[in-house]
Amino acid sequence: MATKRKNHNLTKRVNRSSQLIVKQHNIAVLYSYNDQQRSSLINIKRGNGIKPTPLLIKTVSEVPFKWTVFIAGLCLDETGTKYMKCEEIQAKEFYCQYDLADYLSERHSELLRGCNNKHLINAMWLACPYEYSFKEEEAFKLF
Repeated sequence: MATKRKNHNLTKRVNRSSQLIVKQHNIAVLYSYNDQQRSSLINIKRGNGIKPTPLLIKTVSEVPFKWTVFIAGLCLDETGTKYMKCEEIQAKEFYCQYDLADYLSERHSELLRGCNNKHLINAMWLACPYEYSFKEEEAFKLF
């Protein structure tokens, strides 16, 4: 008796290959909310920017991942000392990149309310599309 082959599932195949791409390149997305909102792809192991190719942009923006997000308020006190208030959030479900803002906006707003408004200079997110544990010093350098 012949064995039945598994059905081809394109969505699962794309999701698996996307997971491999982002882990292989150590990709994270850095969001800055200063004067102009902008985002960039970075390599979290080396700390440098990654040229956004169409494949990487499509992978990060259209495929759902279980994101690890490091949210922070960057501050500067009267003496010129830089510091940040931060929190790491591990997503319990799969989210597309464009859904992260809705998922995290309340927690980030709450974190920023805890910052001294006179010291706050920027609000940033460091979003990694897989499980990752950020160290504060490492994240501070990336910001």
